[in-house]
Amino acid sequence: MELSHRVRQILDLLLRSPSESTVAEIASSIRVSPRTVHRELDTVESYLHRHGITLHRKAGSGLSVEGDPSQIEQVRSELLMPAEIEYSADERQVYLLARLLGSREPVKLFTLAHEMKVTVPTVGADLDDLSDWIGKQGLLLIRRRGYGVEITGSEPLIREAIRTLVRFRLDDLSLIGYSEQNPHHPVDARIASMAGADRISAIEETLWKWEERHQEDPSVKSLYRSVDPA
Repeated sequence: MELSHRVRQILDLLLRSPSESTVAEIASSIRVSPRTVHRELDTVESYLHRHGITLHRKAGSGLSVEGDPSQIEQVRSELLMPAEIEYSADERQVYLLARLLGSREPVKLFTLAHEMKVTVPTVGADLDDLSDWIGKQGLLLIRRRGYGVEITGSEPLIREAIRTLVRFRLDDLSLIGYSEQNPHHPVDARIASMAGADRISAIEETLWKWEERHQEDPSVKSLYRSVDPA
């Protein structure tokens, strides 16, 4: 059973937790929305069931797993083994868009096929499917034998296409607190890089440090009270 990177993260958290974990806690830990976690729970439950482990889902309480400790440890060990990344059709197309929108020069079809471990005809078919979307952004997809592939257009339109792509793939929680030290799917890693996730993390860290230094400042406390909806 092939597992997405996100499902592997959820499984790892559940199997490591000595007590119940709420959906909100899991979402915060892996930097996604609670809705995203809920979408993955059926897959998580199915995977655990195949390994003789039960997922308990208690409304208003949390999630927990039950099973033989040795079996739980075995599954944890399997999850730690590096999995070969496979791209779904949608992920391939998102990767192609990110790769081409972020490139200042043509990219060979062979290079794109090699990066995603698929055939050149598969890349060609994906580009056919993407041509309409690219055109609707006011951009042009250029494909020439011996030249490569590129997306051209005005800088404002290219930037707007990138923003659209980022919003499609990642939610705000995925960008805030993004860490390159944690494993990410190549598609998410490229999209996050285009969105400036590293700069977002730096800004977030600066704001936290500022708050720590000024939290006892009377003027800052007054500001907090003025914006507190309570």
